[in-house]
Amino acid sequence: NWVASKKHFKAKDGSNHEVYFKRKGKSIETIVASLTPTTFEDLVNARKSKRDKHPFKDGQENLLDQALALSNALISKFDQHSKQQEQGKTPPDITKEVEADLQKIAEYSRDGDLFVGGTELPPSNVSFVLSSGKSKTVKADPLTKVPGNTTGEDSTSGLSPKGEALKKAANDLPSSTGKDTKSRDWKHVHLLSHLLHGPYRLWNIVIGNTAMNSGLAKFEHGTHHGAGGSYANKSIQDNYIYYYEVNVQYFGDEIIKDKNNAPIGNKSDYPDKIFVTIKRKPTIDADWEAITDGTSIDPSIDLDEFKDLDVANTMKVESHGAFPVGDPSAMVSAKLAHLKSQAQTYILERKSSQPQKSYEWSDFTRRRDVAAFKRMASDQQWVELRNHYKSIKANIDGN
Repeated sequence: NWVASKKHFKAKDGSNHEVYFKRKGKSIETIVASLTPTTFEDLVNARKSKRDKHPFKDGQENLLDQALALSNALISKFDQHSKQQEQGKTPPDITKEVEADLQKIAEYSRDGDLFVGGTELPPSNVSFVLSSGKSKTVKADPLTKVPGNTTGEDSTSGLSPKGEALKKAANDLPSSTGKDTKSRDWKHVHLLSHLLHGPYRLWNIVIGNTAMNSGLAKFEHGTHHGAGGSYANKSIQDNYIYYYEVNVQYFGDEIIKDKNNAPIGNKSDYPDKIFVTIKRKPTIDADWEAITDGTSIDPSIDLDEFKDLDVANTMKVESHGAFPVGDPSAMVSAKLAHLKSQAQTYILERKSSQPQKSYEWSDFTRRRDVAAFKRMASDQQWVELRNHYKSIKANIDGN
C-alpha cells in the first residue's frame, strides 16, 4: 500500500525528519514529522513567512514550491484512487512512483532550507592572541553564518606587519639563477578567512604565499560552504555551529642575511607551520564532531635563498632601526598620534578655505590614511581618534 510510504531526511541544522501520508477523512495529507507532526503546506508557508529574517538563497524558495506541488499532486492521486476503489475498480500500483516523489519532497525540503528558522544560531565570536607583535592564535568560538564581533574584509594590502619590507622586495627580486621572477608571490594571508568573518587586521594576517593560502582555503571552503555546498556563494551555507582555531608557529630567532652578509630581516617574522583545528555540532547542546585536529600547513617560504642574492641594496627601508619594519603596535600608536595632530588642520582648512565641503567625522574617515588606520587599530584606538576629532570640532565650531 503506497499510502504507507515514508521517507527520512536530515535538515541542514542536523535535525532528523520524516515525510509521509496521513489519512484525513476520505483523503490524505502530506505530513512532515519532527517533534510535532505538521502538514507540509503549513511548514512551507511558515518558512516563507520568515523570509525577511532568513532570506532564501538562489533557488531555495523555488525548491519548496516544487516540493509543495509534488505533495498536492500526490494527494490528488490518492483521491482519484479512492474514487476508483469506491466504484469497484482496481487502481494501478504506483508505489514506486510515489516513493520517488516522496524522496524528491525530502530532498527539496532539505535543499530549500525548510527548517532554517527552527534553531536560532548564536553570533560568531572571534578572539586572538599576539606574540611579539605578531599574530599567534586566531579563534572563532562559536563560528556560525551569523556575524558577531567582526566583519569579513577581503583586503590584502595596506598593513605592514613585521617582515613587510622583505616581503615587498622578495616578489621583485631575481631568482638565485639570475632569472627575473615573481614566483615567490609573497602576500598577506588571512588566518581566519574573510568568508568566515575574518577582518583585515594585523592580528589576523601573516606573510605567506599562494601555496599557504591554498592550504588554508581547503579548510575554509569546507567550513564556509558546508558539506556539498556551492563554491559560488559567499556566506557560510549550513546551520552548524563551528569551532575554528588557527595557530602559527614561526621560525626561530635568526638573522636573515644576503650574499653581501647584510642583515635584511629575521626568520622569526615568518610562519614555519600553520595548525588548524575545526569542530562542528548541529545544536548548542550537541557533542562536537571533530573535522580537523591541529592539522598542519607548510607555508613553503624559502628564507635561505636570499644568501645568494643582493637584497639589501634593493629593499625599501620603511622605518628606523636595524630592520626595515618595527613593532606593529608601536607603528599603530604613531599613526594615531599623527592623525590626531592632523584633525585640527583638516577641520580648519575645510571650514575656512573650503566652506562648501563638510568636515563631519564621517568625512574625515573617508581619507585614505584614516581608512588604513581603522584596519590596523584596535577598537579602543579608533574610539580615541573619533572622540579627539569630535572634541576638536566642537571647540572650533564654538569659536
